[in-house]
Amino acid sequence: MKKYILDINSKGANAQFVVTYKSGRFLRLELKRGKLSSEKQWNRLLTLVPEFQKDLTLVIEQFGPKGIAYTPAESQSKQSLFDRFNAIFMEFYQYKNGLSYNYTGIDGRATKSIIAALQKICADDAECIATWQTVFSNWDALEPFIAKQMALRQINSNLNTILRQIKNGPDQSKRQAEIFADELRKNL
Repeated sequence: MKKYILDINSKGANAQFVVTYKSGRFLRLELKRGKLSSEKQWNRLLTLVPEFQKDLTLVIEQFGPKGIAYTPAESQSKQSLFDRFNAIFMEFYQYKNGLSYNYTGIDGRATKSIIAALQKICADDAECIATWQTVFSNWDALEPFIAKQMALRQINSNLNTILRQIKNGPDQSKRQAEIFADELRKNL
């Protein structure tokens, strides 16, 4: 698989896309940042992404002077574990809240601590990343109190609880206490 970064900077359009080719054929187009301001621009985007990887040079020659640039994307293996963890979290936070996360130094220390904790229980970095992704893909399975705590420092301090709840499911003791209290009220 080969990925390219497509930068569009022309006539009210300012966006960056990741274009993926597999076996020389177009596979995927992902919006990385920015926006296109009209439906016409979205329709023209199809002319900027050729079906075959070999046709990229033609597109670059034709549209390069008009504010279009293709650059090969860096390999994900070159990206640090810290950066990958942050990217996964930022994507999750944006998805859940519709807002970007205000990242601080405290969050950086929390991320490093989370990475260290996961490296102790995982075989390698790939498994650490998979575990981190699993945390967020199963976030809705957490108890509401824990699920509301979405700051990295809170995730760090609750990491053991989060991993346990994802592995075993939420604690049932609270639910059993509620059932017992309801039965007691009925009998009184």
